[in-house]
Amino acid sequence: MIGNHKTTLKDHSKSQNHIMLAPSYEVVVKQRQCLADLVSGSVLLADAVTEYEMTLVCFLIHQNLPISSIESTVSTLRRFHPTDDRFKKLQLGRTKTTAIIKDGFGVGLKLSLYEKHRKTFFSIVIDKTTDVKVQSQLAIMVQYWDAILCQLVVDVLEFIVCSDPSAEGLSKSILTLLEKQQIPKDSEVGFCADTCSVMFEKKKSVSTILQETIPSIAVIKCSCNSIHLVASNANKKLPELLEHLIWSIFAHFSRSTSRRRKLVVFQQFVNIEEHVMISPGQTRWLSLEYCVLRGLEQFDALKLYFEKEDRDEKTKTTTEILH
Repeated sequence: MIGNHKTTLKDHSKSQNHIMLAPSYEVVVKQRQCLADLVSGSVLLADAVTEYEMTLVCFLIHQNLPISSIESTVSTLRRFHPTDDRFKKLQLGRTKTTAIIKDGFGVGLKLSLYEKHRKTFFSIVIDKTTDVKVQSQLAIMVQYWDAILCQLVVDVLEFIVCSDPSAEGLSKSILTLLEKQQIPKDSEVGFCADTCSVMFEKKKSVSTILQETIPSIAVIKCSCNSIHLVASNANKKLPELLEHLIWSIFAHFSRSTSRRRKLVVFQQFVNIEEHVMISPGQTRWLSLEYCVLRGLEQFDALKLYFEKEDRDEKTKTTTEILH
């Protein structure tokens, strides 16, 4: 027995028996608190709140909604369920949502992807780009056969900021990533990229360096890029007037709602789809085809529209487009 005198308690606190048993007492206190919370229902409520938070964040991701909309979503749910304790305890704003997506789901999915590719053969598709900070970034995509889904899957493996955008720098970034994540190099069976010299130059490029490091790898030039280059060079044999016509029609309607409304009238008159005019994308391969098809689809409505515009208000632009 220990008395409650101050001197006695001080002496006991210095005893070997107390020093040895004190840590276990802290564990007992925590266990008691957990049991008390479970009995009172606070643990079940906390789990329900966490489940609601994860569900709302997943909804935002799946519907591709802006993160800023989470606050209005939570306030709306509280208004419709004023007596629900789960919504009273729900604390979910933009900062927390961003952290859940980036440090929660993002890290978890990335780790599971790394783990999958330690046991799966895959091919990589890479492309180098420059972000708004004018920093070179390397996008690494992986293509592999998923045995569970029984289908070919394409995933984003990593975005790497490259201080050295040369062939040696890009190759080093890829190999360093595989080594860091303990992914066997021999599991990489294929490599694909666009046909620029950094990727596929014969003497020294990303493809040659990877072939030296992984002899069994198959390197393939991007077929879409090759087709685009062929189509672009073939298009140069056509009169420039054709592509200029597509740009002129798009520019005529792009910044005028009144002109678009007038076009809709003619689209309804000839009974065709009320589609807007599109322009060739500067960075989208083979986009000119879609513009030509859209122009052919809307030809009758466009002809009637520009004929009327030429009669009512004759301008240089409408005359060039019409004739």
